[in-house]
Amino acid sequence: PKKTMKDYKIGDKYIIDKAKTDSAVIITKIKYDLGAALNASLELLNSFDFSKEDKIMVKPCIIEPAYPYQAVNTNPLLLDEIIKMLNGRGFSDILVAEQAMPGNDVMEAANKSGILDVCEKHKVKFADLGKAEYVEKEEDGFKFNIVKEIMERRIINVPVMKTNSQIGVSGAMENMLRVVDLETQKRMFAEDIERTLPKLIKTLPKFLTIGDATLGMHGQGPTSLGEPAFLNMLFVSKDAVALDSVFSEAGIIRKPRYVKEASSIGAGNGEIKDLEIRYKEK
Repeated sequence: PKKTMKDYKIGDKYIIDKAKTDSAVIITKIKYDLGAALNASLELLNSFDFSKEDKIMVKPCIIEPAYPYQAVNTNPLLLDEIIKMLNGRGFSDILVAEQAMPGNDVMEAANKSGILDVCEKHKVKFADLGKAEYVEKEEDGFKFNIVKEIMERRIINVPVMKTNSQIGVSGAMENMLRVVDLETQKRMFAEDIERTLPKLIKTLPKFLTIGDATLGMHGQGPTSLGEPAFLNMLFVSKDAVALDSVFSEAGIIRKPRYVKEASSIGAGNGEIKDLEIRYKEK
């Protein structure tokens, strides 16, 4: 809801300016065309600073075997539009990669979710990050074993925007949890995930997030215990902390402690009052 509305007359131009900062969050309401909504969102960023020579990794959310309508995993229709967008901009080295939650097989999950079908359609390789090569990075005394290719590619993070019964929200930040190995994930939870997750985000190279709220999830997420929310939106930002903060505000969800912690250590900007927010219907 808008508290105020500017008056427009016939002949006036309605213009939404590009964002001016990297912490800006673009919210797009999808009316008819998902591809048009995606491209409109990217056009509102202050810059899409990827070059054609960059190697790209698209990091969706694929945590357990579930059908697309369950909103557990990234919508394959959105992944399809992202790959089409990248191909249209001349990118040739594209990798889709993820690892499932412990106890699940990512290939089974990618198959049931429709993600593998999209990769096969575009002849894009799919990789299991659980079997990747890792490098060690340290932040504030905590050592992370991070997928080596994360440090070598430009990352497009594509989380499903969901509630999380344990930490409040599964979104831009939480989706990057699975770029570390299983032992690191266990240590992160053992030493308070709401303090270690911000350290991980601060350790990682800058990445773009396209938050998938085409369906989204509420209730007892982030697994199939939750329920589809039918939001029909995209949340896009270069700042994962800002995106999660704005999503929490938009969803009337208490801001997670890890978002506040991330702001305090300089991993991103989670202060709503300081953020640019651009909203568009497409």
